[in-house]
Amino acid sequence: MPDFIVGTFKVEFDRFHDLLVQQIDACPDEAAWVEKTGRFAYWWHILHALALIEVYALPPGEPSRQTYCSPEVVFAKTEPERAVTREEMRAFAADMKELAHAFFASQNESTLALTNSPMSEGLGRECTNLNALVGMVRHYCYHIGCLDSLLRSRGIPGVL
Repeated sequence: MPDFIVGTFKVEFDRFHDLLVQQIDACPDEAAWVEKTGRFAYWWHILHALALIEVYALPPGEPSRQTYCSPEVVFAKTEPERAVTREEMRAFAADMKELAHAFFASQNESTLALTNSPMSEGLGRECTNLNALVGMVRHYCYHIGCLDSLLRSRGIPGVL
């Protein structure tokens, strides 16, 4: 029987992941995809939101699956050399969903209080697997809201 708490987070993760993927196609054109508004371009929000799934769910010692930009770009410490294309973003989204699902499958009520090493290392503080479940959903929600705001500023309805 699946764990109720983990299952609840997985349902919410899937819902918000699907909204994030919808935002790839909701962007009206290439100019909007690459235009930097504020700190990030539209595509950069999506890449960042997806790439941080690794901070929560990548098993220790496993190499990053994100090969499009340097970690410095992902974490907004430097400017990207190029925009990730929509096709690349869709493929990366599928890969991150698979990674997240593997993480969910490895969790149950007894593992939620255990230290989540990737997240603890990434944030520089002690974090649990439950923090990782919350973080995956919370971080997606934030960037979906940012992207919907960018769409609405162009007169396009958001996905929410």
